Amino acid sequence: MTNAMSRPRTRTGPVGRSLAASLLVAILVATGLGLSPSAEAASSVHVVAPWGDDSGPGTDASPWQTLRHAMGELVPGDTLLVREGTYKNQLTYVAAAGKPGAWIRVQAYPGEKPVLVGTDEPDINGDKVWGAIHLVEPAAYLEFRGFVMRGQGVTPDVAGLSTWRTHHVLFRGNNVGYFGGGGVNVVLSENIRIVKNNIHHNAFTSLNQTSGISIYEPLDFDGQSNGYSIEIRNNRIWKNENKVPNPGGLFTDGNCIVLDRYDDVDYYERTIVANNICYGNGGRGVHIFKTDNVDVINNTLYKNSQTELLTGEGELSTFEADNVNFINNLVYPREGFRGVLPHLSTNLTYRNNLYVMPGNYWDWQVSQGPGDRVRAKAGFFRPSFRGNASFRLKPWSPAIDRGLVTPVTYDWAERPRDARPDIGAIERQ
Repeated sequence: MTNAMSRPRTRTGPVGRSLAASLLVAILVATGLGLSPSAEAASSVHVVAPWGDDSGPGTDASPWQTLRHAMGELVPGDTLLVREGTYKNQLTYVAAAGKPGAWIRVQAYPGEKPVLVGTDEPDINGDKVWGAIHLVEPAAYLEFRGFVMRGQGVTPDVAGLSTWRTHHVLFRGNNVGYFGGGGVNVVLSENIRIVKNNIHHNAFTSLNQTSGISIYEPLDFDGQSNGYSIEIRNNRIWKNENKVPNPGGLFTDGNCIVLDRYDDVDYYERTIVANNICYGNGGRGVHIFKTDNVDVINNTLYKNSQTELLTGEGELSTFEADNVNFINNLVYPREGFRGVLPHLSTNLTYRNNLYVMPGNYWDWQVSQGPGDRVRAKAGFFRPSFRGNASFRLKPWSPAIDRGLVTPVTYDWAERPRDARPDIGAIERQ
């Protein structure tokens, strides 16, 4: 544990609370309350399909043709079902908004896998494309679920999901790959849930040094503290990497998950990063940069920091962060690399983390908190850098039954955890 070079700051949110108190807000996540849509108002269901007609009624029998038209027709409480096909640059500059208790849901038609493509070509209005789904103010109370999202691999700015000054967004169950501008870029936004997505092979060509999931300078839209304002959980995130340096010639990101510069905008609400599987990314596993009030619980991090010229490596990394809890994480760094990098950070708590260090290591490469341990083997079932890699635990794994009980009582597959929880994202059943 490192508490170095404390700096004065003015805080408006809960800071410095005890570990037990800070984890109580995780009950909101474990019980499904958190940022979930509340009881819904009466709604209409509409359909869009490549063979449809925007002049029609948008029904199953007579669907609309384009997502752009459909989004302009939806009202709070509506659901839009998207039929199989390819939709290119059709969800850009989306400003649609639901309401509390009347979210707008946009999701794949049952049993189908529509593809959302984002390219550098201008959209239908001639505007620059920043994401296959690009949400802008006043977009709010929106859910996107079940899409295959594809970039072209060379698009330097286009991400899978991009938000700008939005709030109350649920992004769940999507497969996001090959976007040069990153997987999920959340900018100046809050009350965001990123849940159960596959995010891979992104961030290759961006000069902006993007990552798998990036939360940048969130803003407090409602002035209220309602548990976790940002939730990143149960995602599988792999092979995101910066392969083009920034204008200064440096490689700084390509992380699995980065929480970036909350302090610069005086944002001190809590964020949770739980049950994610991060592997083979160019940058760090979980990187907390100038950000306070974060709980990092039950993640599995495997051989990230693959970029050889990366500026600062570490699976669990903090820089000028405060009040961060690292609990029950299974950390397997590259040989000779750091499991933790606590740089210029204060009030860091490490509990029951397992570090897998097959070779020689230094004490400063791992944390020394209560219940933290180092072992030579993890007991993974089939680890690799592929999408079908398995990080399930074998019966003899040293991670089994060694976790601290927290209110996050489910695992990566959304199954209940045992009374004696395992370390890492996947509970052995």
